[in-house]
Amino acid sequence: MDTQGRTWTGSAAGDSNAAWKGRPAQARSHTGNPCVAAAAAGTGRMPRGGLLRASLAAAIAPMLVLLAFAAGCRPNLETTKDAAPWPLESVDPAPPAGADPGHWPQWRGYGAAGIGYGRPPTRFGPNENLRWRAALPGVGHSSPVVWADLILLTTAEDLAESTQLAVLGVSRRDGSIRFKTPVGPARGRTHAKNGYASPTVATDGWRVFAFFGAAGLFCCNLAGERLWHVELPNTDHVWGYGGSPVLFDDTVIIVADGEKESFIAAFDQTTGAQRWRTDRPSRGSWSTPVLFSPQGGAPAELIVNGTTHDPSGEGWVIAYDPQTGAELWRVGGTETFVTPTLLQYGPWVYSLSGRNGPIMAIIPGGRGDVTRTNVVWRTRNGGPYIPSAVAYRGRLFVVDDGGRAACYNAGDGTCLWRTRLSGSFTASVTAADGRVFAVSENGTCFVFAAADQFRLLAENRLGERCYATPALAGDEVFIRTHEALWCFAESSAPKEHGVATNRPGAPNEDAPVSDPSGEAVAASPSIDRPRPSMPRPSSPNKEATNEETPAAEAEHSNRVGPAAWPVARGNAQGSAAFGGPAPKALELRWTFRGQGGFEGGAAIVDQVVYAGDNDGKFYALRLDDGSKLWEFDAKQGITASPAVARGMVYFGDVDGVFHALDAKTGEERWRFAADGTIDNGANLHGDAVLFGSQDGYLYCLRGSDGELLWKYDAGDQLRCVPTIVEPWALAAGCDGRLHLVRLSDGQLDGQVDLGNPTGCTPAVCGSLAFVGTEGNEFLAIDFRRRAVAWTYQHRPNAHAYRSSAACDGKTVVVGSRDKHLHALEVSYG
Repeated sequence: MDTQGRTWTGSAAGDSNAAWKGRPAQARSHTGNPCVAAAAAGTGRMPRGGLLRASLAAAIAPMLVLLAFAAGCRPNLETTKDAAPWPLESVDPAPPAGADPGHWPQWRGYGAAGIGYGRPPTRFGPNENLRWRAALPGVGHSSPVVWADLILLTTAEDLAESTQLAVLGVSRRDGSIRFKTPVGPARGRTHAKNGYASPTVATDGWRVFAFFGAAGLFCCNLAGERLWHVELPNTDHVWGYGGSPVLFDDTVIIVADGEKESFIAAFDQTTGAQRWRTDRPSRGSWSTPVLFSPQGGAPAELIVNGTTHDPSGEGWVIAYDPQTGAELWRVGGTETFVTPTLLQYGPWVYSLSGRNGPIMAIIPGGRGDVTRTNVVWRTRNGGPYIPSAVAYRGRLFVVDDGGRAACYNAGDGTCLWRTRLSGSFTASVTAADGRVFAVSENGTCFVFAAADQFRLLAENRLGERCYATPALAGDEVFIRTHEALWCFAESSAPKEHGVATNRPGAPNEDAPVSDPSGEAVAASPSIDRPRPSMPRPSSPNKEATNEETPAAEAEHSNRVGPAAWPVARGNAQGSAAFGGPAPKALELRWTFRGQGGFEGGAAIVDQVVYAGDNDGKFYALRLDDGSKLWEFDAKQGITASPAVARGMVYFGDVDGVFHALDAKTGEERWRFAADGTIDNGANLHGDAVLFGSQDGYLYCLRGSDGELLWKYDAGDQLRCVPTIVEPWALAAGCDGRLHLVRLSDGQLDGQVDLGNPTGCTPAVCGSLAFVGTEGNEFLAIDFRRRAVAWTYQHRPNAHAYRSSAACDGKTVVVGSRDKHLHALEVSYG
């Protein structure tokens, strides 16, 4: 029982978070989340190119390679006396007062709830219930906003000298472009998977508000005419921005959490003048604020889901007064980087965060830190990292980044079912008419029943990549893919939804208009079928692009020579051990500037450096002077380190495509499509190449032609480099286990429980594998005996281990979130 008389009940004995019950925020222990969509150590995309630097030490390969990756897993429920199961509602909630069910006016619709109030189709695709498909200029992941006969989006077009941003107006009737309003060049940095046009616009029915991060906040009318622009100096984050604007009374409100300044601010809708601004204790959040209206007519609250961790290791849900910006209350316990939008259902709100981080049910209201009084129930794990869930009919329906779907009773947090959907997910979950819609990154929309038992109703395959959340406006579904905007409805004849106006009482003409910059914009044609995003080969998931490859074999030992670093951790065992003498001082040899930031490491073979950047460019450089030998355009961002062997270079990209290039020419030999982002390096074994993906599979391909030899289902995301130790591949997973997978056939030979999730690559010396976890422990695993040999924890300042270790046979060295390097004796720790 805590000091407020609240009794917490844990669902598992020996819960490592039992200390959370009734203790001050500073004393709590939570699972952390170290990165955003890729390696946390990255520099992000820089408009004028990233830098690849070579020092004397780098030229002969680093002695230690420390990488940070995300992790999180394992549900564990804690409840209070206020928690009680709620019944499954049989009908949809009524639309908010004054809402038009045919509209979808902001991110995730009315109240950012993700709920539609019509009857959208269950089955749809290129040949079923397709009203139209329209190609879009540029690239963007903002979701469609629908008002009357107009659909509103943002886009970023890569031109010769810069990336240009624009607001798009698209006809709801046929997909033709009504206007394209340029707003200027992109500014600041962003992540390869995020881009510069991710925040969704908001509209009040005659003005459109668009937030482009460091480029500022823009307003135009529904004719596409620019009204005002607010500069936002010092607004910059290495991974860009994702939170969307929301409207309150006569203001537009944004959250801009950056690395230099973080704030939430309100601006006058008519003039753009700042009404208030409040600094936030955060250095990164991609969540959209939510307006909560308490029952009984109490003043509204503006709630933001999550901050980065403060010095005590706590992340916060914070509520503000939307009239003044004053902080009202806060609840601790979120992961350190938060993207999902807060949910609201009845009198409560729900915070989900992390890669399988916590889910919390919170009673809004109060003042100050209300963690001990206002949290009704909490699961230690289960929260998604990027996709928002939906609170619907008394249930929370969650689909995480790796496709793990779950249903929770919103009243007491009980998990009613869990299943797995194929693929990786970035788009958020939406719901309407008793159905839940979840779109995977490979463009498959899963539709399942909003029920207490999982029942899949449809798998709708569009054949195009998709990160944007669908809009459910009336009886229509609008889905934005990387290539186009799709409209689906069961009725072939479009319904009348009124006419969008550019000012009160002034209707727009329903016809294409010219670009406000003076350039005419042609309407995008409506077509019957999509263009496939990637050719499908005869062999599963693989596309051959050339004939035989050289047969030269690369040899891998536990220590690499002074001029070789062929895989991410230096050798197949992941020990990151360097065989030559270490330099006494670092000396800058050269600098290479790419088009984007370099997040992954480099490989070095035969005096050539291989590395990829966030813009999807992969380079081969001379080791001695950094001059470019060749360049390959993968089209999508590269955050994984390459592997080099047998005259081939292997690497994956953020779209889940695994590439094999000729090491001498850069010509692509073959490619393979996984179902999730590949953000870590591959390893090599004979003629086989192995890598993990966020789709939860460990893949083994034939290196010469990309033929799939086997794949192993780890049950959760794999963000480490698989370590090769005959006869196994060792993979440490987000499920908190070390998997021993047979190299011969991909079958599981055994597992070792690590106690907590990890994204670190196991470093092997002898019969021991070394790996750190999110539970603040560093472990030595005797993998042949399937047992933990020893455990190390740096007390009293224990923090998570998010970097991979290095081992030379006598000493193992690892970095921790405590900002220290730890050197440990191999045998006993």
